[in-house]
Amino acid sequence: MDKIKKICLAFILGGSLILPCACAKSNSSASNKEKEIWHGSNLFSPYPSHSCYEPLKPDRDDSAGSYMIYRKQLDTYRTCIDTYVRNAKSDISEIESKANSALRQYNNFVRMP
Repeated sequence: MDKIKKICLAFILGGSLILPCACAKSNSSASNKEKEIWHGSNLFSPYPSHSCYEPLKPDRDDSAGSYMIYRKQLDTYRTCIDTYVRNAKSDISEIESKANSALRQYNNFVRMP
């Protein structure tokens, strides 16, 4: 994606008239890794984290039955994470599609006849 498209997409997704759409804000006592990024969003709330539960790992001296239960719980955990990631990617795809549609609509409107 070229620079102009990225800026337009950031503008549409950010909903801000101030460019750039994201800027770093740092606390004087915070390290570089702790910097917060402030940006606009069309989401009404933060994107949800997954709600999957990690199984408890059995101890080395636990029975074979404990390991079988752990493996089943691990499969459930993996399935939950896979579902979350698949749904998140689908959300991203839907957002990109709507942003591209809005950009096309804008470009068609402002195009000189």
